[in-house]
Amino acid sequence: FITELWVEFTIGLLVFFLRFYARWRTVGLRNFAWDDYWAFVSMLFWIGGLATLDTTVRHGTNVGLTKETAMMLPPPVVKSLEFGSKALFAAWFLYVTIIWTLKATVLGYYLRLTAGLWQNKLVKIMAVICFLSWSSLIILIFCRCRPIHKNWQIVPYAGDKCTHTNSSILALMLLNIFDDIGLVAIPAFVLWEAKLPVRRKIVVSLLLSSSFFIIACALLRGIIALESIVNILISIQWGTREAFVTIIVINVPAIKPFFSNSIKIGSTASKS
Repeated sequence: FITELWVEFTIGLLVFFLRFYARWRTVGLRNFAWDDYWAFVSMLFWIGGLATLDTTVRHGTNVGLTKETAMMLPPPVVKSLEFGSKALFAAWFLYVTIIWTLKATVLGYYLRLTAGLWQNKLVKIMAVICFLSWSSLIILIFCRCRPIHKNWQIVPYAGDKCTHTNSSILALMLLNIFDDIGLVAIPAFVLWEAKLPVRRKIVVSLLLSSSFFIIACALLRGIIALESIVNILISIQWGTREAFVTIIVINVPAIKPFFSNSIKIGSTASKS
């Protein structure tokens, strides 16, 4: 699993770099927009998130322990599990922020896409909704288990309320899907505009179909995580896959114009 984790991390990072390179070549650094800045923020959290998940997997956590098994652990193992549990607690914040900064990247792209259209107001409303969703999840994760040190307490066992994250997983899944449906609605309204150029409608259609794919990934990840609540590795594995797929799908629209222009230039040069 560690190998898969870092392969996905590396590919995801390359996708980010390719996006920035493509945007630099097509519009120039000075013409970077909000979606580019949010993509950069997402990349930073992607780096931090994968580092904490790697630590979590290597050291283990308090997830899956019981009162009896916790008392039987030797001090070195307790220390290792405590460190891994702290990393897992941090990873929750980083993961949620990765997902929602990627949504902010989409919204930034929609701001450019809907410039001059009435749907631009929908983008701004959806931005507020996404911010409230992210804030709610952060508060839930922070307040779910009190006092806060019980999130990484090993001995004595902190209890299932602190180690089983059912409420966080369910809230994450529902808010994630709800916000994604809102993000689907925006390109659907744009596509409804009859006066849009054909090329622009094709881009909007691709965004629409890719959004449904992301929703399916979020739903699958939530269901699997809830069914394997005591197996943190499965939850981490599918959470990473969801973020990885989302990174690729969201950054493709920014990368595509660069390759289209490169093909045109190559074709023109061949004819000459």
